[in-house]
Amino acid sequence: MITKLEKIANEQRAEHLARNEYKYTNSYGSTHPNALSTGDEKGKGQVEDNGQVGGLTDINTRVDNMGRNYYQAEKPYSASHPNALSTGDEKGKGQVGDSGDVGGLTDIQTRIDNTGRNLYKKVNQYSSTHPNALSTGDEKGKGQVGDSGDVGGLTDINTRIDNTGRNFYKSTHRYPDFEF
Repeated sequence: MITKLEKIANEQRAEHLARNEYKYTNSYGSTHPNALSTGDEKGKGQVEDNGQVGGLTDINTRVDNMGRNYYQAEKPYSASHPNALSTGDEKGKGQVGDSGDVGGLTDIQTRIDNTGRNLYKKVNQYSSTHPNALSTGDEKGKGQVGDSGDVGGLTDINTRIDNTGRNFYKSTHRYPDFEF
């Protein structure tokens, strides 16, 4: 015996199928013309391996965009494309080979300008042992030379000498060992 819910479902099904253009004899599936991209607005699925995908508007928009695209199907953009490699123009940024420049023309020119103003070249690289890193009486070096050398630049050293000269405790009469 049919339940009340099944009876209502059968009535509703008949009513809804009457509005549905995909009947039992013309059921919708992956091979139905309205599921395939055949040049109308309905179908979106690809026909065969080299067919178009999308509705008519999708196809026309893609054709229009590809017409304006510099990288066509026959010359696609990839890692080896001239516009992907740094060859002296503004477009390419990728390094050519193991020792090529990286970046566009502006990047390369800026790097050349900056390295030209840099005091520390490849033959005189900055490090913890470079004269400009060590406190040798000039303003540049701040690091201690040896175990008993001064720390800081010339201004730092002179300020420290001046401050310790005005210090009540001095270096020989240190806190907390002082006597009044």
